[in-house]
Amino acid sequence: MRNSLLLIAVLVSSFIFGQCEDERYKTQIFDNFSISTDIIYGQNYTQVGELQELHLDLYEPADDLEEERAVIVLAHGGFFIEGSKDGPDVVQFAQDFAKMGYVVASIQYRLGMEADPFFPSEQTATEAVIRGFHDGKAAVRFLRKTIAEDGNPYRLSNDLIFSAGVSAGGFITVHNLYLNELDELPAIVDTTKLGLGGGVEGQSGNLNYSSEFVAGVNIAGAIGDTAWIDEGEAPLISFHGDDDGTVPYNIGTIGLFGLELGTAMGSFPIHEKLNSFNIENCLETQEGEGHVPHVTNNLEYDTLMVMARNFLARYICNTDLTCTYEEISVGINEQKISLKVYPNPSSDFMRIELPKSQWLAEIYDLNGRVVFRKENFGNNSMLLRKDDVGKGMFTIRLTSDIGVINEKLIFN
Repeated sequence: MRNSLLLIAVLVSSFIFGQCEDERYKTQIFDNFSISTDIIYGQNYTQVGELQELHLDLYEPADDLEEERAVIVLAHGGFFIEGSKDGPDVVQFAQDFAKMGYVVASIQYRLGMEADPFFPSEQTATEAVIRGFHDGKAAVRFLRKTIAEDGNPYRLSNDLIFSAGVSAGGFITVHNLYLNELDELPAIVDTTKLGLGGGVEGQSGNLNYSSEFVAGVNIAGAIGDTAWIDEGEAPLISFHGDDDGTVPYNIGTIGLFGLELGTAMGSFPIHEKLNSFNIENCLETQEGEGHVPHVTNNLEYDTLMVMARNFLARYICNTDLTCTYEEISVGINEQKISLKVYPNPSSDFMRIELPKSQWLAEIYDLNGRVVFRKENFGNNSMLLRKDDVGKGMFTIRLTSDIGVINEKLIFN
């Protein structure tokens, strides 16, 4: 299915573009956020046949006066058996994006895998994914319903709604974007079971409203089959450790408690399939990292936030598409700062070329520690040797009166 909302977003962005002139969606222009907890957005049956209310927490920028705000629907991780809407994998993300001006809906979804007969199986694991997928669709429909029927109490944009998810929530995001035809539903799913009916939309509530998203942020998620991705569908940015032993970065088996629960296609094959259709997308391969490193590694979290922010801002503020870690222009007449780093990666030295200014250079390792610092160099180039920092992946932060630049460096 073509993602018609992407075209709509381009058209309506002119209405919200004035917000971008004040740096909204590009930096944290708000000092704080407010949160409304446990808003009921739907209900459906669990794997044991119990009717469950579904809740979300809504994060908003504090003291915000705008009448229409871009929205992110955010889903937590936990292998579809645990996790929560206020878990450590999603809360900081929700707070930081609210400070950028987004409204963020962190959702609860149905958890649990049915025993078959004593342990989960490929079928019951797949059905758990479909329950979460259905709930995610109900959540975005709920938000649109509040706009249409309740007078838009949360002051949302109907057309600028994005999906984001971590691990199991990443599964929800990519399935919400690309599993949108009835014949794509996995045949292994028993849709006659309570809580699994309703086709691709499900029965978790708020029918007759659109469940489409403009674009998505996938953090260590996967899809059942990249064949479900069709030409003209929604853009996606993915973050995934290439040493992830929980959700495959490539194509691999999903396992739980030593049981093999089926095959999934991770962020790399998703990226390749999107490229084959020329669908805008980015893949940030977290080299040498395992599952969701942003939870414990501040540098990975910073990279995720900056790149996800840049990606989503494209579809609100009409910025250029960028798949690298870099500061984006925060004023419509402001030009980006030119930076060249070569060779990168390197086994010996790198040359860094900058506009002329008085620069402060700080280089951080993967644990966020400053391993190199150089002040007040005014030339337009800097030579950095491997001996200065050692072997590994680093982030250089360059600061002057004309701006701030961040870039990844690798010495091998």
